[in-house]
Amino acid sequence: MVIFALAALGVSAASDIYFAQNAAGSNNGSSCANAFAYNDGSHGINVGGNWSPGNKLHICGTINANAATNVISAQGSGSSGNPITIKFENNAIVQEPYFGTSGSSGIYLSGRSFITIDGGSNGLIQATQNGTAGTSACPAGACTFQKNNTTAIEAMGSNNFTVQNLNCDNQYLQTAHDSVGGAPGIACIHFQGSNVSINNNQLHNAGIAIDNTQYKSDDNTQIFDNDFQEDGWAIGCAGAAYTNTNYQIYNNHFHNFDRWTLGGGATHVNGIHCYDGSGGGIASFYLYNNVFDGSMGNCCWTGWVYLESNGPGDNWNNNTGTVFAFNNIFVDSIGLGNASLQTGGGVNHLIVDNSFYGTLNSGTCLQWGGTGVTIQNNVFNNCGEIMFADPHSGQTPSYKAIDYNIYGKAQSGNALWHVNSMSVSSMSAWQSACNCDGHSQAQLSSLLADITPDGVPSSGFIGAQQGTDLMSMATGKLAALAYDTGAGNSHTPVSRPTGTCSTQGSSSCWEIGAYFGSGGASPQPPTGLAAVVQ
Repeated sequence: MVIFALAALGVSAASDIYFAQNAAGSNNGSSCANAFAYNDGSHGINVGGNWSPGNKLHICGTINANAATNVISAQGSGSSGNPITIKFENNAIVQEPYFGTSGSSGIYLSGRSFITIDGGSNGLIQATQNGTAGTSACPAGACTFQKNNTTAIEAMGSNNFTVQNLNCDNQYLQTAHDSVGGAPGIACIHFQGSNVSINNNQLHNAGIAIDNTQYKSDDNTQIFDNDFQEDGWAIGCAGAAYTNTNYQIYNNHFHNFDRWTLGGGATHVNGIHCYDGSGGGIASFYLYNNVFDGSMGNCCWTGWVYLESNGPGDNWNNNTGTVFAFNNIFVDSIGLGNASLQTGGGVNHLIVDNSFYGTLNSGTCLQWGGTGVTIQNNVFNNCGEIMFADPHSGQTPSYKAIDYNIYGKAQSGNALWHVNSMSVSSMSAWQSACNCDGHSQAQLSSLLADITPDGVPSSGFIGAQQGTDLMSMATGKLAALAYDTGAGNSHTPVSRPTGTCSTQGSSSCWEIGAYFGSGGASPQPPTGLAAVVQ
C-alpha cells in the first residue's frame, strides 16, 4: 500500500548506477565490478531513464572516446534538493584526444539544471593529444592535434549547476613557441546560468579554464577554492547587453602561466578578464581572498585582473556597477602595464586590505576607474607605478577615500601617482595634490621590511595596527572583511580586531594588507582534487 501511495505522489527512490568503458561482471550497473558499458544503447549513461532527480551516475575506471565526440549528455534535470550527480569513482578518467564543442563536448549539460559533477577524490577529465606540434609532452605521447576549439564541459542555459573537486587538465598543452593563443575557445568549463558554483577544482593547461563570456541576466555565480595554472586566461566573463549580479571569485590560487607567453601567438594572457558589450556588465563583483603569483613568463600579458571598461558599451552595467576587491595578494613578476588589478568604470568601488608586489621600473600595481572609489588599508611594494587613473568610458575618476595605505619602494619613468591631472612622485606632493592619504606611510627608496612579496608580515612590519577599522561594512557578501585573507584556500582566515580604532597602533586597529598579525605560509597549490556539478 505504501509503494502504491508513493507512486501516486510521483515519488521514487533515487538510484546509484555505475558505468565503465565496457560492461563488467553481471552487467547490471550495481557497482563498478558490475558496470554497464557507458555507451550501451539500452542501459548506458545517456539513456533517458537514468536521468531522474536524485540519481547518481557513477564513472568507473578510464573511459576513452574518439576525438571530438560526446561522452555524457544530460537527458534530464534534477530538482531542488535532488540534483542528478555525475560521480567520478576512485581513479576515474574521461578522456579523448581533443574534445568537441557544444553537443560534441566531453560532458554536455546545456539546457539542464540541478546537475552536480562530483570528481570524488581524484576524478580527471582531459584531452590526451592536443598541444604544441612536434612535442611528446601530451598524456598520450605526441601532441598530434592543434585544435583551438575544444570544451571539456559545456553547460549553457544551465541553472543550479555545480562543478567541484575536478581535475580538468591538458585541454591544450603548450610547450614552445606556438600559433595557438589562449582566451575563449579551449575551455575546461563553458557555462551560462544562475546559481552556479565552481569550486575545489584543479584547472590547468587550458586556453581559458572557465569561459563565462556569454552570460545573460544571471545571478549568483561563485568561483572559489580552485587552483589555476598554465591557462591563457583563468576566467573570462562578458555578456553583451545583459546585467549580471552577485559575481563572486574568492579563495583561488592563480599561478605560473608562463607557457602561454612562449610566442607571438599568445592572446593577451590574463588571470581574470571581464569585459563589456553593448551596455551590459556586472552590477556587483566580489573579488577576495585570492592569490595571484608564480612565474608569468616574459611577454604577452594584460593583467592579473583586467576588468575592462573601454569597449563598446562601458563595463559594469553602463558605469553603474561596483567592484569589491579585498584580502587579495598580487605578485607581478613581469611588469604589467595594465596593472595587477585594473577596474573599469563604475560607482563606489571598494579596494581595501590588499597586498601588491610589483616589478620595479616597469608595471603598474593598481589602475582604477569609476566614481566614489575607496582605496584603504593596502600595501604597495616594489611598484613601477603605484596607481593610475584617468578619464575613460565617459567617466572622470573620483574617490571617496584614499588613506591608511603603506607605500614601499617604487620607481618608474612615469609619475608614481597619476590620477586625472595629478601626476606626482613624492609622498608629500601626492598628499598635497589629492588631499588624501593623511594616515598613510611611505618609504619609497627601499623595500618594506618584515613583509614577504606574498604579503605575509612579521614582527616589526610598519603596517601593523595602522589600518582603519572597516568592520561596519563586514555584513552580507562582505562578511569576509571581518577576517584576513584565505590566501587561495591555503590559510585559515583570522578574525580582525573588533572595537573602535581611535589611535593608530592600538590593538583595536587593523593590519594594513591582506594578512593580520604574522600571517601564514605562502600559498601552496591544492592536491588530490575532484569535481562536482549541481
